[in-house]
Amino acid sequence: MDGDGCDDCSSGLDDAAGDGPDYDRDGTCDFGDADDDNDTVLDGADLDPLNRFACGDADFDGCDDCGVTGGPPATSNDGSDFDGDGLCDFGDLDDDMDGVNDDVDANPFDPFVCRDADGDTCDDCGLSGFADPGGDGPDNDMDGLCDSGDADDDNDGLSDANEAVFGTNPFNRDSDGDGLLDGTEVDSAMGSGCPNPLLADSDGDTIRDGDEVAGGTNPCAADTDGDGVADNVDPLPTTPGVTSGFLEDACRDLAGRILALDLSLFNGPNANANKGRRNALANRAIEAANAIAAGNYQEARDALNSLLDKIDGASPPPDWMDASPQQAALKAEVELLIALVLLM
Repeated sequence: MDGDGCDDCSSGLDDAAGDGPDYDRDGTCDFGDADDDNDTVLDGADLDPLNRFACGDADFDGCDDCGVTGGPPATSNDGSDFDGDGLCDFGDLDDDMDGVNDDVDANPFDPFVCRDADGDTCDDCGLSGFADPGGDGPDNDMDGLCDSGDADDDNDGLSDANEAVFGTNPFNRDSDGDGLLDGTEVDSAMGSGCPNPLLADSDGDTIRDGDEVAGGTNPCAADTDGDGVADNVDPLPTTPGVTSGFLEDACRDLAGRILALDLSLFNGPNANANKGRRNALANRAIEAANAIAAGNYQEARDALNSLLDKIDGASPPPDWMDASPQQAALKAEVELLIALVLLM
């Protein structure tokens, strides 16, 4: 009587209202209803005829076309698609399209966060937004740890934090270029400040700290053996004393420097007298050199002492030079040569 597609007596009684189930309550009982859930997809083509939120996946995006609307099917509105790749997130194995499946992705909805497959402390997606273990961050020291997660970016034995304290370069193993690692210099200094990781030549003897260590001299002492001769000119920098050849050359060099002095530094009555005094002092240095060459060290000392008597600022005898920086430097050099000859 009600034309709903079901016999009114299907229950054994003449009951038009109770003649069969009507899932979608549209007045047509399910037996005679071509679309039981009223999602606009006919039951014969409906994935689940009794669920209006399930009908099918015509666009194969992994989401039911009725999943959001409950019908009619909406392939463009059947679920969120974070990466816009045409696959809704529910059916997309890689929601952020970073090359790492969601089940192993640290953050499936952030392309710049995925995982650290190579264990270098940098996220494999951190730079490009796509998994690239070999290009996930700079590695200054090539130790397999990218810089952002490496406590010592230059692998010099000094942590980046301590490099900031000492003022050294965390990306340069040898900040001062002296041939020693920054960490080695700091450890060796033990709070003394020497060797200094910011000075290539900590003791000022013109020899790089690294070269001093390699050569056995002390990078914190300009005269390692304490014999008065700086390491940079000492032929035996770790043994007090020098060779006779060194002393001979030093005396001849001294004579040359004396002859180069300006006559005004001498206190004779006139220029000729000053020239004579200058020549006499140079001759004493030559005499010392010749004596050393012959192995007569006492004679060499006598010649140098005679020279010193004329420039030492003490009387008697009276000096041939007035006080000046040049006179003081000459006096110091002669005194050093005398001390070295005494060691022979």
